[in-house]
Amino acid sequence: MDLATQKLPTVSIGMPTYNRPQELRRALKAVVEQTYPNLEIIVSDNASPGEEVEAVVKEFMSRDKRIQYYRQAENYGPEHNFQFVLDKATGEYFMWASDDDWRAPEFVAELVLQLMNHPDASLAFCNFIAAHETGEKVLGYPDFLSMMKRFTVASITIRQLMFYFQPESAGKANLIYGLMRRGFLRGFKFNEFARKAGRYGADMLFVFWLLGQGSLALSEKNLYRSTVG
Repeated sequence: MDLATQKLPTVSIGMPTYNRPQELRRALKAVVEQTYPNLEIIVSDNASPGEEVEAVVKEFMSRDKRIQYYRQAENYGPEHNFQFVLDKATGEYFMWASDDDWRAPEFVAELVLQLMNHPDASLAFCNFIAAHETGEKVLGYPDFLSMMKRFTVASITIRQLMFYFQPESAGKANLIYGLMRRGFLRGFKFNEFARKAGRYGADMLFVFWLLGQGSLALSEKNLYRSTVG
């Protein structure tokens, strides 16, 4: 399927943020420069001290009307902020975007295409690297692509077992920043997952659950940098 011949569905991008104005600037720049045009960009500031975060977002808003900005009255914690941007989303597809990671310009377009071409998938992601804030690759991590291929199989049981037993160092938590069908997330409550997850982590429990709804549609293109440190 070719995106050029399709009526493009809306992709909602939820970006929770807290007190990282310079990292946020880089992350927002990568989002607004996406080649996929039909975006809804929702930024939720978890009551950052000072005015720097708000100033960065409003600078981008002055040039891009797709951005919505919300400032929480107090810091309610990351789970609340993740839930807030999801609840504000209206698009057919949804993704969370960390406020310190980098995405190539074709990141969203490639993941939309992956979901269109894989109707049984609940989640799409791509190959990626772990990187320093400078963008330089961090050495010592495994081959993320080969690790993620285990989640593309048809069997729900195998997908979830592979995910559960895979070490966190294999990068599996990054899948929470993939593209999802928002229909799977209606009624979803991130706070409940956080309570159940305990030390396992709400992000990993969420991805485990999502792999029970459908497989991973995986692009071999390297379009994402996950910031370490």
